Amino acid sequence: REPAVAAGTTAQYWRGDKSWATLGTAALQNVSAFATAAQGAKADTAVQPGALAPVATSGSYNDLTGKPVLGTAASQNTTAFATAAQGAKADTAVQPAALGAYAPLASPALTGTPTAPTAAAGTSTAQLATTAFVTAAVGTREPAVAAGTTAQYWRGDKTWATLDQEAVAGLAITDRPTFAGLDISGTPGAGKMITGYTAGAARWSWGVDAATEGGGQSGSNFVLHRYYDNGTYMGKIFEVSRSSGIFSFQGPPAFPTLSPGDNSTRGATTAFVANAISNLTLSSYTVGTLPTASPAGRLIHVSDGAGNKRLAISDGTSWRWPDGAVVS
Repeated sequence: REPAVAAGTTAQYWRGDKSWATLGTAALQNVSAFATAAQGAKADTAVQPGALAPVATSGSYNDLTGKPVLGTAASQNTTAFATAAQGAKADTAVQPAALGAYAPLASPALTGTPTAPTAAAGTSTAQLATTAFVTAAVGTREPAVAAGTTAQYWRGDKTWATLDQEAVAGLAITDRPTFAGLDISGTPGAGKMITGYTAGAARWSWGVDAATEGGGQSGSNFVLHRYYDNGTYMGKIFEVSRSSGIFSFQGPPAFPTLSPGDNSTRGATTAFVANAISNLTLSSYTVGTLPTASPAGRLIHVSDGAGNKRLAISDGTSWRWPDGAVVS
């Protein structure tokens, strides 16, 4: 244990050397009452007011000596002057007086022998054409072709040859041309015809008529027309409907009359039908050998009918005499 410590006063503090020491007046103050060490350092290097010139103490511009004289630019804003970048451009700019030797962009009047890049072959734009471009382009074209006559055609050997032909719609076509396929195209509702001529006069025309197409395969029907010797129109022979495929003849068509007894899908003339009716023969049966009565509407001959009846008609179920009685 420590030996007894003699009492001190309220203004003393116990020091590290185990003795009482009297406190200074600063011991009773807060730190906010003192300057910081940094502030003290600034004070050590500060200029005291007595060492300043009069302007430092009065703050008046008039107290300055050797005052500078400001130019007129001092009263202007920065917008009144060019920028440094603009000044750099001005240093390298061409002055208008130096442009007299240059051609304007609009309608330049060039002198001497101006040159330009030669465009690629086949170019078709507003690009300037050089003489080299024009020479190359002209070199790929045919030379001037001397005119031929209306009876001639231009052959593959690049000469005119006289046609051996029939005139077709004013177009000279070689005699008996051979086509792998022939397409005649046009606007819907407009006729598209092929016409055959003799000595320049129309004889026949065939093709698609001018009937308007309206959906459902309607319109654009196939037609055949004929003409008089002088080439004027005589009339339509027939028309084939595109939608139904039905032939419509402008007059009674004539067909060969088939041999009597023909039983096929070929067309029958009125002469064939009249001959068939005139030679109509009914099948003959007996009451005991009647065939089936179906379908209705058939006629037969009954050789042994009661009361000398002979003609029987089927009703679909039974055979009946013309008076309605069942055959017996």
